[in-house]
Amino acid sequence: MTLREGSAILRTTALDPRAAGEGVNRLNASAVTGVGAWQVSLVDGSPPDLRGQVCEELLCQQYWYDGALADEADVVLLQVRGGWFQLCLDGGAVHWGSQPGEPVPRKSDTGTLFAYPLVDLGSRLGVRGHVISDWRVEDTEGGETVFLEFECGSTVQFVNQGDSTRVAFTRDPNAHVEWLANVGTGQGTG
Repeated sequence: MTLREGSAILRTTALDPRAAGEGVNRLNASAVTGVGAWQVSLVDGSPPDLRGQVCEELLCQQYWYDGALADEADVVLLQVRGGWFQLCLDGGAVHWGSQPGEPVPRKSDTGTLFAYPLVDLGSRLGVRGHVISDWRVEDTEGGETVFLEFECGSTVQFVNQGDSTRVAFTRDPNAHVEWLANVGTGQGTG
């Protein structure tokens, strides 16, 4: 995993576990020339080694409230090497964890205002079965973005701002970003 700020690149070897609580890492940005006071997102848990792994499945659990989409990717679920991993972005933190077994859709009570459907991003975006070439986290305006880059040239971005995460997608490095809500609809890109 790399984290980038301008031309400076930070690798996970720069993680300093002494900088935060148990199981939480904060990048030691002071050791990297040219970064200055840049604040890197908190990384909670142990990120899996994704480079060179086949994306067997890529799902997201959405969060709907009162019939309206409130969070496009409340939880991201990724399967590599037969194991499942969870990714959550929230308020300046990137949370990684293992998922015990295959994800099961969360049931909503009849008549409730809340719904949590699973969406098959791997199939919808055409990245299922493709090799992950890299991934990284970048601090962005009002939050953070996790990038999953694939050898086929596609990139999936999980863009967190405030308390909501959207999914963006590019089919190749020279293409415009498409938002998940517009993929396959003929709507504009953003």
